[in-house]
Amino acid sequence: MYSVKESTIKSETGKFTSYGIEYDGKEINDISLDKEKVENFVDVLNRLGVSEIHIEEVVEDFLAE
Repeated sequence: MYSVKESTIKSETGKFTSYGIEYDGKEINDISLDKEKVENFVDVLNRLGVSEIHIEEVVEDFLAE
């Protein structure tokens, strides 16, 4: 099952919150700054039962939109 992962990123321009996904002890960080967008994405991943084998490709497609 996938869930939203929140991270605080520090850069030269300041500090901001970024959202990614976590699953089975693994993480894909910094997908978006938009929490709602990542929450909706995670809902779709779980509803469709996306296999972990394909998650990196699915995230790439999501980011390309």
